Amino acid sequence: MVGKKACPPYLAVEAFKNWAGGFSDSNAAMAFAASGGIPITAVTSGGKISKVRLEHVWVEAAIDFIPSRGAKNKDADSWVEMDPSYKQYDYKKGLDAVAISGINPQQLAQSFVASGTVNDAEGWATGFDPTILSNAQTQARQKLETYIKDNLTNPTVGDVIGGRKTIIEDYPLLPSGLPNKVLLIGSRYDQLPAALQQQLRYSFGTDIEGNLLNPISLPFAKANNQKLTLSFKPATAADEQVLQSLLPQGEITDRSQLPKSIPSYLVSVIPELKLNGETIKTDSPMRLGKELPWVTAISFAGRGLTQTPRTYYVIAGSYLAVNAYAGSVSPQMLSDTKAQLEHTKTVLESADQTQIAALSREDLLGDLFHAGGLGYYAKLTALSQLMGLQADAHYTLAAGIGTFGYEPKVSYFFGFPRSIQPGGIALDIPLIQVTASNDGDAAKKKQYTLQTGILSSALEHAVPEQLFTNAQNPSEAISAVKAIKKASAAGQRIYHITPANQSAILGNIHHDSDTMTDIRNALNAGKEVITHTDAVSVPGWTGAGYIITDVDTGAGVLLSSSIFLFLALFAAEVGVVAGLGLFPFLVAAAALHVAAIEAWLATMSDGGFNKPCFLAGLLFGVSAAALYIQPEVGIILVVLSNLIPGGLPTGIDCVT
Repeated sequence: MVGKKACPPYLAVEAFKNWAGGFSDSNAAMAFAASGGIPITAVTSGGKISKVRLEHVWVEAAIDFIPSRGAKNKDADSWVEMDPSYKQYDYKKGLDAVAISGINPQQLAQSFVASGTVNDAEGWATGFDPTILSNAQTQARQKLETYIKDNLTNPTVGDVIGGRKTIIEDYPLLPSGLPNKVLLIGSRYDQLPAALQQQLRYSFGTDIEGNLLNPISLPFAKANNQKLTLSFKPATAADEQVLQSLLPQGEITDRSQLPKSIPSYLVSVIPELKLNGETIKTDSPMRLGKELPWVTAISFAGRGLTQTPRTYYVIAGSYLAVNAYAGSVSPQMLSDTKAQLEHTKTVLESADQTQIAALSREDLLGDLFHAGGLGYYAKLTALSQLMGLQADAHYTLAAGIGTFGYEPKVSYFFGFPRSIQPGGIALDIPLIQVTASNDGDAAKKKQYTLQTGILSSALEHAVPEQLFTNAQNPSEAISAVKAIKKASAAGQRIYHITPANQSAILGNIHHDSDTMTDIRNALNAGKEVITHTDAVSVPGWTGAGYIITDVDTGAGVLLSSSIFLFLALFAAEVGVVAGLGLFPFLVAAAALHVAAIEAWLATMSDGGFNKPCFLAGLLFGVSAAALYIQPEVGIILVVLSNLIPGGLPTGIDCVT
C-alpha cells in the first residue's frame, strides 16, 4: 500500500460540514478541521463559501483489478486509488434530556444562586446548597428512565443520545478512481515520513538554551494507548544490596514490617523509560530522592511544536505510567490490559512463590497505572463527547501527556534529599484538545471548553478513588475542582480574580508562596483565576485548588498545590511487591475498573442500550445549564455546579 499526498481536492461545503462532524456553520467546520492540523482553504461563489479545498492523504492498493475490478482478488495487477477516510454520515438527534426531565434550567440556576451569597462587585460567591442540584439530577434520572421505558422499544444508544452513522456505499465493483476532483498529486510514500507524523520527544533535561538533551523520539501512533513507564532501578549491585539490607529477614506479610524511610545518600539509581516492558532510554546514575527533569515535547505534522516543551520534576524512586493518548482509547487495549491484570491477580492469589517471585514491577505497577491512564482518558473523551451531543458541540483529544503513578515523599536537609518516605498516587494530566460549537457561537464554545476542563479535573480525583479505594482500604483523592468544592462546603469565599480586580482581592487569598506565585504570574499574563481563600485538607494533604482560564477561549489549567491520593505503596521503592496484602486488592480493583470502562464504552456503540450503565453519563453536566447568568461570578457557578454531589459515573453498574 502506498500513500499519496494530494494538493488539494475540492469538497462541496455541505458535504464538508457533514464530514467534519455535522456542523451547521461553514466557518466553524473549517476552524475545527484546521485546529486539528488539516490545511484548509475556503472557495467562495457569490459571496458565500461554496467549496472547501484541503490537503489530504489517501492510499493506493495493489489488487486484482482486471477484468473483475476487484470482485475476484487473486493476483494483483493494478494500483487502485482508494480513500476510505472520506465518507458521509446520517446524524441522529438524541433525547432532549432537559425537556424530558421537566427541569427549567433558568429556574434551576436561579434557585442555586439564591441558595448562596453572590457578590458581583467583589467577585466572590459562597454558601451554595448542593442538594438543589442533587435533587434536580434525581428528578432528571427518574423522568428519563420512565420516558425510555414508556416510549422506546429496544432502544439503541443512537436513539437515546444521538450521534452519527456512516452512510454505507456498497459497490458491487470497486470504483476506478477517487470520489473527489484532484487538482495535483504531491509526493508518494511507501510509508509516512516522520515529517508527516505527530511526534513525541522525551528527555531527562534541557541545555541552557532550552533544547532537549539527548532526546528519544517516538511517532505518536506507536506510543498512543501503549504502556509507557518511567521508573528507577539500583545503579549498581552495591546499591541493590543496600536496599536489600534495609528489609527485614524472612517473609514479608505486612506493610508495617517495611522501614519507615530509606536514606537517600546511600543509594544511587538509574532512570528507565520503557515501552511495553522494553527499555528505550536510560540516563546517568542519580541519588535516590533527587529530582529528575522529565521533559516532553509534542510536534504536529506541518506545524512543528505548538507548545513549549514541558518539564515535570520527577522524584528519583517514583514509578510512573507516562501518558500518550490521542483521539480515543482503544477497546482492544482495554481488553488486553484487563486480561493481563486478571492473570497477575491469579498469580498473586495462587500462593505459588515461584510464580509470584517472577512478577516484575512492570507486571504490577506498570499495568496498574496503565489501567488508570486508560480509564481516565476513556472517561474524559466519552463524557466530553456526551456533553457535546447535549450542547451541540464537538471535542477531540489532540494529545494527552503527563504521568499517572506513585511518587515518594522526600525529607530534605539544607536543600539536599536526606531520605524518602511513603508517598502516594500523583497525577499530572496536561491536555491539548480541540473544541467547537456546531453553529460557530463563540460563547457556546467557551462554555463547553470550560466544562470539559472541569470534567478533566474532576476525573483526576474520581479515577484514583474508583481505582484504589474501597471500604477496607479507604482514602481520598484531591483535584482542583474538589478542593474548591470542599472550600465552598466549608463556607469559604470562592473568588473570580481578573487582572482588573487582583489588587483588591489577592490580599484575601492565603495560599502557600508557590501557589500565590503561579496565580500572580497567570494574572500578569492576562489570564483569570478561580480559587478559594484558605487551605483545605484531606488525609495526608493540605493545600489549595485553583483554576487558570483564558478569558477569550475558556481553556483552563486546573491545578491543586499537590494532587495526591495517599496510599502505602512504599514497596515500590525497594521492589518488594509480592506477598503484601494490598497488591491483590489493587490488581483486582484495576481489572474491575478496566472491565467497567470496557463495558461502559461498549454501550455507546449503536448496537444496544444498557440503561443503568449509560444514564449517569447522559446526565453529566445537565444541571449546569444556564448558570452563566452572573457576569462576574458566573464562571464560579459553572465550576461548582459541575461537581456532581453523588460523584462521577463509575461504570461499575455495567459489569454483571
